[in-house]
Amino acid sequence: MNVRAWRKARALTQEQAAERLAICPRHYQRVEAGHRPVTPMLARLMELMG
Repeated sequence: MNVRAWRKARALTQEQAAERLAICPRHYQRVEAGHRPVTPMLARLMELMG
């Protein structure tokens, strides 16, 4: 499952997903667009995705 699919499966906006990851919405948008996330954020994302 990719980041966008994870977000949409939970009916979250990009802003809500960013809040859950404790990052700014712009950073989340970049991750969803395919830019590499920073390691701590990637670990948190993997934790949330299960």
